[in-house]
Amino acid sequence: MKKKLPKFEKNLEQEIKQEERLIFHQFIYLKKHHQVIFAIIITLSIIFVWRGIWDLIHSYWFPKNLLFSDLSGILVGLILLYLSHQIMKQLASGV
Repeated sequence: MKKKLPKFEKNLEQEIKQEERLIFHQFIYLKKHHQVIFAIIITLSIIFVWRGIWDLIHSYWFPKNLLFSDLSGILVGLILLYLSHQIMKQLASGV
């Protein structure tokens, strides 16, 4: 059963959906080579952000003890993935 949303949340949800449709509509009607260029720009942007985060973690997350840095990084990543999964389950169930 779908949870009933307050009026302001419904309006916000409709505005977001309209914005998404507008962006998608504009992207669809770009020429193919422009779509490829935008896809490459977005991909490179994601890679550069990831690279920056990676370098910051490498420089500041236990830089003297690489084994502990790697193992603790894996542990923190797994904990964050588990927590985000639990949060998504709660959001999806409407709790």
